[in-house]
Amino acid sequence: MKLYCDSSLNDFFKSKYIYLDNDFLGQLFDDSEVFVDFIKFTLKGSLHIDRYTQFEFLREVFLPQQFRIKKEFLEKEVFFPVNNLYIENKIDENALVLSKIYGHKGITKNTKISLVDLFLASRLMYQEKNAVLITGNKRDFPSIIFDVITVLNIEQKGDGSIRSFCVVKFNKDKFDICYDELQILEPKR
Repeated sequence: MKLYCDSSLNDFFKSKYIYLDNDFLGQLFDDSEVFVDFIKFTLKGSLHIDRYTQFEFLREVFLPQQFRIKKEFLEKEVFFPVNNLYIENKIDENALVLSKIYGHKGITKNTKISLVDLFLASRLMYQEKNAVLITGNKRDFPSIIFDVITVLNIEQKGDGSIRSFCVVKFNKDKFDICYDELQILEPKR
């Protein structure tokens, strides 16, 4: 229906890698008006879809026609797929470190963070200076390591309710504190 956000986002997104999680990607897929409005705000940045998000977006779609429609959506020229095997080992290492920190801080006790979100968090960590993520599941990107930059609000079709999506960014200073605490627990080799 309608996207509500701060008009200064256009400048904020300049030269940023903007990653989209599956919830937000699904919202764009379901609402062409919101999709067009969102593209206007992000013209100065680049929209990236992680390979795990692509998988999550397409999984469990068993009807061939629906699968084709969703696949064609992912292939729109505004999206840049992410599939760089050169950096994937570092992404894997980051994800493991983040999962240890989440466990140490008790985050995973009450919240099951999906593997896809863990890898998205790792990708933000890898591109800490110029990457953000738009997510409908803020709890998967805990405040002990990530900052909320802004919130996008989208009016939903049908009932007109508002759904919020957070724009999150990796915070190196917060991470370093958590990592140092974790290092104290790990035996020296």
